Amino acid sequence: MKSPLPQEFYAEEYAARLLAASGCTRPVGLVVSYCLASSIGYEVARQVTSRQGSAPVLVALDGSPCPAESVLSAYREAAVRFAEDDAVHLLQPTESDLIERPKDVLAAMERELTDLAARSLREEELEEDLIQDMVEDLVHHTVDWLTHLVAAHNASFLQWEGDVVLVSSRDQPFEGPWPGARSTRVVRVDCSRAELLDQPRVRRAIADCMPSRL
Repeated sequence: MKSPLPQEFYAEEYAARLLAASGCTRPVGLVVSYCLASSIGYEVARQVTSRQGSAPVLVALDGSPCPAESVLSAYREAAVRFAEDDAVHLLQPTESDLIERPKDVLAAMERELTDLAARSLREEELEEDLIQDMVEDLVHHTVDWLTHLVAAHNASFLQWEGDVVLVSSRDQPFEGPWPGARSTRVVRVDCSRAELLDQPRVRRAIADCMPSRL
């Protein structure tokens, strides 16, 4: 995934944008996703299935659906980082807010993060033009990430005739079944989440899911 990221608030539309941007027209036998992006990866796999008439395998690395708390936690972490203060007062959108009015919620988050970052940088007595440039860059990338999480949260998990393989660290509590999928298989790897992508067993698990031919 490269910038600019899709400015879509639901997994179906977000996945469609990613597929269109990829320009890939070849048969796809395997979709690999990571962590909370796996809700969007699921939708990518489902849309690929509709396009080509056969289902790829979805390998979700420490994957799980994205709960509302994960969105709010990422928002809180960004706000505390920008303000350098654990006591910042933040918006408290509800799960229904994220689903029913995600654009408004993200716009409000962007305004608050912009205000927090600008106030923090002004305390360093930097030039105003530099402050504005730094704030715009910091907030833009953060809101891109929050939009990604909101889209992952707003996944409908329509039925799909494909299979999900959860390759999970010992830190991942989610063990399926993956909502909407035909089947879910778990490959548990005895390592931390930070170590997961470096494990030979993970690479073997992905290779085992590769189709022999498409």
